[in-house]
Amino acid sequence: MKKLLYAFTALFTTIAMAQSTTISAAPATAEAGETITISISFDTGSADLATNAYYELRDVTEDPVQWKAGQNLALDTPVAVGTHTTTTFTIPATVDPTHDFLLIANYKIGGAFGMGTSQAIDITPAPVAESWSFGEDLTFNAGTTLDVPIKYSSDEDIAAGGIKFIIWTETRGTVSEVNLFSDIWYGAFTNPSILPAGTNVETTITITAPNGMINPSTSKTYLSSDLTTWDPNAGDAGNNYVDHATTPAPTYTFQFRTALGTDASFQVKPASADFTVTESLSSADFKKLDAGLSPNPTTGIINIADTTGIKSISILTITGQVVKTFEVQSSIDISSLSSGVYILITDNGMYQKIIKE
Repeated sequence: MKKLLYAFTALFTTIAMAQSTTISAAPATAEAGETITISISFDTGSADLATNAYYELRDVTEDPVQWKAGQNLALDTPVAVGTHTTTTFTIPATVDPTHDFLLIANYKIGGAFGMGTSQAIDITPAPVAESWSFGEDLTFNAGTTLDVPIKYSSDEDIAAGGIKFIIWTETRGTVSEVNLFSDIWYGAFTNPSILPAGTNVETTITITAPNGMINPSTSKTYLSSDLTTWDPNAGDAGNNYVDHATTPAPTYTFQFRTALGTDASFQVKPASADFTVTESLSSADFKKLDAGLSPNPTTGIINIADTTGIKSISILTITGQVVKTFEVQSSIDISSLSSGVYILITDNGMYQKIIKE
């Protein structure tokens, strides 16, 4: 492989008619996804004026060699002898760090290339989050995007693509001693930009809902309450363990799953979080309840720190079904409800997720 690198270097540094290009500054190593600075000096060796500076990244492990990235930048003023710097050359996040790469630099006279040069560059894997999790209150308004809350810790900035997660719908539960389970994959997502290093950093990653989640009749995401009638797992070519039309499952839910890997399908880690899509919170009149609820999780009693402006309280399932209502009071009792996740909504447009143990 080193012989191959030398061969490419010789090819682009052969001097002819005093033409020359020199890389005066460029990193010897870079991370996948990193944006680097490259500076060159050049001489056309004639009265011909260079009009552009050209930069390229090649994977020389492949046979034939593979173009991976390039820039063709117009010079401010055409010159025969000059310098140029790019500060915006980005190493693709998808390159294989185990391969060998060359940076190519050249000048152009119109559409014709001059005498170029090259430099080997070592590409290292982009940093990923050392640990991360989905944030709290995974309840979303019906629409075409989801603002997914993320909490992470990392000693280094996390490159674009360093956090990966997948959307599924999942059917689960037990009916008449039959274990009901099936799941369907809907899309894979990553952070689109660099995230700064830190401990327990909270941020959101805005994603576009995959087509499979969009209700064609509303052009918005299906509601969680739709999952009981629009069963995304029904008719799964025999892969389901139950006929959902005749044996409804106890739970139909949207789900996020964290993932590892660089391949398109990722490698799923054993970490997941259910989430809810509801239209009851899609109005601008609703906002998260500021008053403290305690304890949460609860075995039954929920204390509400401030009931100012509240006349009534409703408890909803994550699919939007109202299961309890209360006249306003500082404490309510939901001990009769099954364990699970619920949403508390007030008549004056406030909501909060609660967990019944």
